[in-house]
Amino acid sequence: MNILHLVHGRSFTGQAASGLTDVRALNATGQRGWIGAKAGTALEQDCRGQGVPFAGGFKQGRGLARILYFRHDVKRLRALAGELQLEVVHVHRTADEVLASLAFGKQGRRPLLVRSWHRDPRSVPAPVLKRLVRSGHAFCCMAREHAEVLHQAGAPCVEYLPPGVDTEWFKPALVRGHDGPPRLGMSGRMKIHQDRGHKAMLEIVGRLDSALPWRVRIIGHGEGVEPLMDAVRAHP
Repeated sequence: MNILHLVHGRSFTGQAASGLTDVRALNATGQRGWIGAKAGTALEQDCRGQGVPFAGGFKQGRGLARILYFRHDVKRLRALAGELQLEVVHVHRTADEVLASLAFGKQGRRPLLVRSWHRDPRSVPAPVLKRLVRSGHAFCCMAREHAEVLHQAGAPCVEYLPPGVDTEWFKPALVRGHDGPPRLGMSGRMKIHQDRGHKAMLEIVGRLDSALPWRVRIIGHGEGVEPLMDAVRAHP
């Protein structure tokens, strides 16, 4: 499968970092993935340095420049779809979702459009959100409540992707020669109204073999510290 991650950024931060992780994982499993972005930036240099395929040629302006370059980027995306025989275009921002949707329209053979939501979809006005979910084929998000919002807006396929391990496939074991018990760590902002993966972490830890001397360290700050600590104290 040929997949282009269209990202908007000049360095590997935010959604560009997520795109990098996804492309590396795809290529490791035998798929063909690329980062699509503006050429000549630190983002391209980082891709080259890490052996991640990079497809440049986009202008991707900001503000008014984004509108001025929009037609160019539509043409570039169409050209890449043919050149790389793309089957999936994966986007991370609304502007890029609109660009990909307009690039292919209702063509007979168009790449599937997948979007990762890195923020709460409720921040988008309801009429706009409904149009966005109709333009894509599948969506993934970072919180369970976000998945429900997208379902209610009419998204055809939504997946919540917890930042954890499928323990049905991966069986943890003690590391021989390791000094002291294995330690699992998680660091992140503790929000009170939005789980950033802490609940998933606790759920995964609860599935580990309790006979093994695991130790877990959760590091972070935020207004949701006390509720999270209550969950930690109640954890088996």
